[in-house]
Amino acid sequence: MKGRIVIAATVIAAVSLVTPKASALPPGFPDPNAFTAVDAASHIVHYPRSGAAVIIATPDGVQCSWGVPGGPDSHTDVRCSGNIPGIPVSVPDDGRAGCATLGKSGGSMGATYLYVFDRRGGSTCPPFPATLTVGQKISATNITCVVAAGNVTACIDPIVNHGFVLQPSGSWVF
Repeated sequence: MKGRIVIAATVIAAVSLVTPKASALPPGFPDPNAFTAVDAASHIVHYPRSGAAVIIATPDGVQCSWGVPGGPDSHTDVRCSGNIPGIPVSVPDDGRAGCATLGKSGGSMGATYLYVFDRRGGSTCPPFPATLTVGQKISATNITCVVAAGNVTACIDPIVNHGFVLQPSGSWVF
């Protein structure tokens, strides 16, 4: 019996060493535990040809969405558009009024791609009626988004520790 306990303890220790752990929140990212969770199911939209997506909109006019993948090992990323505050001045602007966007670079959902801003295009942003209010968070698939006071929207994929913070004082990605 004693030998089985030692073997079991060794196996548990080995598994814990190789199991990926979520990284700590980056400095300046709002603590998701400080927000009230909303039911993600009420924010899922089903499309006949492309599957399902979570869609949220914030009080300051930002709409974000992400796919609801099919399998337990599937991975998704967030795309946002609208009144994105504090976009860095280094982001190209083609001079046409348009809807600012944010999404993963490289067109892939892989963990190696960072989020990027874009304010080119010329398409007009529709008004996005708020579906989340200040103090709320939503978690679905591998994504958690929060809406904080002061026109702050922040989303993170804690598995790969990539995400963004949208705020008037300067939006940023990680």
